[in-house]
This record gives sequence, structure tokens and C-alpha cells, in this order.
Amino acid sequence: KEIIKRMSVGTVGVAATQINLLVTTFLATGTVVGAVSWLQYAFRLFQFPVGILGVSIGNSNLVHFSEHWKKGEKDEAIDCLQTSYITSLFVLVPAMALIYALAKDCVQISFQRGAFGPRDTQMVISALKAYLIGLPFYGLYKVFSPSFYTLDKPKVPVFISSAAIFINIIFCMSLVDHYGFQVLAFGTSLTMIFI
Repeated sequence: KEIIKRMSVGTVGVAATQINLLVTTFLATGTVVGAVSWLQYAFRLFQFPVGILGVSIGNSNLVHFSEHWKKGEKDEAIDCLQTSYITSLFVLVPAMALIYALAKDCVQISFQRGAFGPRDTQMVISALKAYLIGLPFYGLYKVFSPSFYTLDKPKVPVFISSAAIFINIIFCMSLVDHYGFQVLAFGTSLTMIFI
């Protein structure tokens, strides 16, 4: 029962980005033909450094932070957490800058062929750059969010995630008609910055 309870709370606590992606996909269907695909392609490229760097650092932190915290070694646990978020920033900020600078090359090499033409490349680039603004913050989120479960405070990430989802929905719904699908990617970044 305890595992099921923690899983249900934990799912909400770490699912803000996925829920926001669902919201942006729904809103993108009302903008321009191709917007949903452009956002999906851009998000896949955005997830590449997150998966390799952010998630790896976050999982490593969770193991060591939990071990120290449960042993009562709070100073060591705090040092571990500090090292993890500094490392996350140290690797994700350069990754963000590099992908931002090479966005055109990344999209062309990854996707441009067949029916995916130069216009599609430009649209994916604009969405990718909007997503990249939130990359370092998403890395920090991957470090800090699981730590609250170690501290037996699972409601904190749930509350923060719920607030972030609400902010994203309001932001995107109010601006999508004026600025197009790119603002949906920026809304996701804004949510990452907030959480």
C-alpha cells in the first residue's frame, strides 16, 4: 500500500513536463498544419542532452543523497546534492549553448530528407531554440525533485508541478493565437524555469 501511495504521488510530482507536452500538443493542433510534428521533433532533440546528462546526474544523486540522508549524515547528503546540481549546470549550460549554436545542423542531419523540407527545418529550429532556454533548469529539476521523496516530503514536488502546469496552460492559451506554435515551446521552458 505504501509503495502504491508513493507511486501515485510521485507520478504527479515528476510528470509536469509530460503533462505540459500533452497540453502544448493539443493547443498546437489549432495553430498551423505541421505544428504538432515540429514541436515533437524539437522536443526529441531537446530530450537528447536531458536523457544522457540530466537524468544520469539526477539518478546518481538520488542514490548517494538517499544513502547519506538515511544514515543521518546530513552534511554529506547536502554536499552530494550541491555537487550534483553544480555538475548538472556545468554540463547542461555548455550543451544548451552548443545545440543552440548548431541547431540548424542538428535538425538537418537528424530529420531533413524526403517530405521533411527546408521549411520544416526552420520551424523545428525555432521550436528547439525555445525549448533549449529551459534545458539547464530541467536538469536541476531532475536533481532536486526526487530528493524530496528521500526527505519524505512528496507533496512539495506535487504542489510545484501542479502550479507549473497551471502557469503553462494560462501562458500558452493566452499567447498561442498571437505568436503561434513557438510560444508553446517557450511555455514549456518557462515551466521548467518555474519548477
